[in-house]
Amino acid sequence: MRQARLLPLVLGVLLTACGKDGVPRPWPQAPAVALDLKMHVAAGDGGDGEHVELLQPVTVTLDLFRRRDLEVEFAPTVDAADFLATTAVQPEVELGSGRWQRTVLTLRPLRGPGELEIPAFVAKATDGTVEVRTEAHRLVVASVLAGHGGEL
Repeated sequence: MRQARLLPLVLGVLLTACGKDGVPRPWPQAPAVALDLKMHVAAGDGGDGEHVELLQPVTVTLDLFRRRDLEVEFAPTVDAADFLATTAVQPEVELGSGRWQRTVLTLRPLRGPGELEIPAFVAKATDGTVEVRTEAHRLVVASVLAGHGGEL
């Protein structure tokens, strides 16, 4: 009976460690900083996240760590002229001395062929003491007709 009660707890810890959406947890333990932000980009077809076709989904996973007592402003957005975007924000979870929250953006490029940029994302303390940002990410968008000889 005792083992049956431990199973949900163990599964919850494993899901938190591995990431519920297949992206591993970005830190093996809580960072020693007050605020940290990490970004992971992957194409919807399991590709490299740098080359996609028009309207193919690109998943941007943003992991935010904040010290427990730090209030943070974080609202990731992209240009609506470049991407059709949906956002899913997962609940915060305890991580050492702070809180960790994952935000997943699903982006579909609206322009191409050519290059688009996923912008840098910024999180900052509301009291102005600290700010972190990701790097911008270059995305090469190919035509859906590429490789098909231009035939429909």
